[in-house]
Amino acid sequence: MENISPGPEFPTEMTEELQYRTTASHSTLWPNMRWWYRKLNIEDYGIEPVPEELRTDQHPRDLFTVFFAANCNTATLATGFLGPTTFGLGWWDSFLAIVLFNILGAVFPALAARFGPKLGLRTMVVPRYSFGWWPSKVLALLYLINMLGWSIVNALSGASVLHDVGSGKLPMAISVLIVGLVAITLGLCGYRVLHTYTRYSWIVMLICFCITAGFGAQKFINVPMGHGATEASNILSFSTSIIGFEAAWAPMAADYGVYIRSEIDDRTTFSYAYGGLLSSQVLIELLGAAIGTLISSPDPRLQTLYDERGMGGLVGSVFEDQAPGIREFGYLVEFLLGLSTAAVTTANLYSLGLSVQMTSTTFLRVSRLAWSFAGSIVFLALSLAARDYLEDVLTNFLLICAYWLVPFCTVFFLEHFIWRRGYRYDLPV
Repeated sequence: MENISPGPEFPTEMTEELQYRTTASHSTLWPNMRWWYRKLNIEDYGIEPVPEELRTDQHPRDLFTVFFAANCNTATLATGFLGPTTFGLGWWDSFLAIVLFNILGAVFPALAARFGPKLGLRTMVVPRYSFGWWPSKVLALLYLINMLGWSIVNALSGASVLHDVGSGKLPMAISVLIVGLVAITLGLCGYRVLHTYTRYSWIVMLICFCITAGFGAQKFINVPMGHGATEASNILSFSTSIIGFEAAWAPMAADYGVYIRSEIDDRTTFSYAYGGLLSSQVLIELLGAAIGTLISSPDPRLQTLYDERGMGGLVGSVFEDQAPGIREFGYLVEFLLGLSTAAVTTANLYSLGLSVQMTSTTFLRVSRLAWSFAGSIVFLALSLAARDYLEDVLTNFLLICAYWLVPFCTVFFLEHFIWRRGYRYDLPV
């Protein structure tokens, strides 16, 4: 593991800046980069433990805002949207599935979030103790794929809404580029910028979602609940997607609390993380399900909008046939919603760089920033290729997440609570 603390060759009076410059010159591929990161106030820590003396400026309530902001976006909206559109559910069965399975699913990442303050380690470093050295590298590779997949979903869902701002005239490719480049810019700046952005961005996004819900309330359809084996199968598939959405946060939940002091109580950490996850996902997914019911409207224009512009077309439809000026105001709301995935994509790109460092000690010599940038290029290219297949990508990806993340969380937490009985980890190892 890369050692950024001063070794025997550093005199005790050596300044912190000189230590970083000297360390960078022999332990990274880019000499002096770490020193420049510090000068620009960009975080340079990778998967190494964050020492206690650097954990001075973060309150645990930041966990609430980072998770609430990261989920207050069109990807969460699209997850709820799948209930009526992809799985053929009605309003009340979608409602019950969203509420009940988010209550269950949010437990996994909220428990994982507690490891950040207590150990100062990123989530995917801890499985080395429960799975072993080599299996943990396989998990890191799966997690890397996970981050790329989520970044693609986020870009596509945001671009779908942005595409409607121009009444379908703004090409999806350009919409994807706009959403992706905004997220990449934020994602490369690291932990401090991420928390500063999420501390305030969720307020704007929540207002936009509330406005959308207000104008759409008179148009939403109370689609009746189905019955029989088909209904049960559809509910199971939709519920698995919801669990997959929640569980996908578990491998990265601790990453955003490593600067919280270790004396913070576990219950406090859990409560803030759980509250941010549950409240945001339930609220936004319910709105997504409500918008999804519009495909059952007797108005044929709505089906046409859905066929031509996807989810974004139905989001924009709630501002149609309103008082003069409302449609133009709706374009502004849609524009902001289109950029709402920047927060969660930023979080994904931040953690993507950490997961690459986990796969090899050779890769550890390259900074998190460099790996995040490389991952950004890959994610942007894949997003452009998949720009017309949002619902297919989202449905399949959520199910894949559930299939490997639930067993991972089971082993991870059994090791912690039953065999180790707490935070008895040999961190120097």
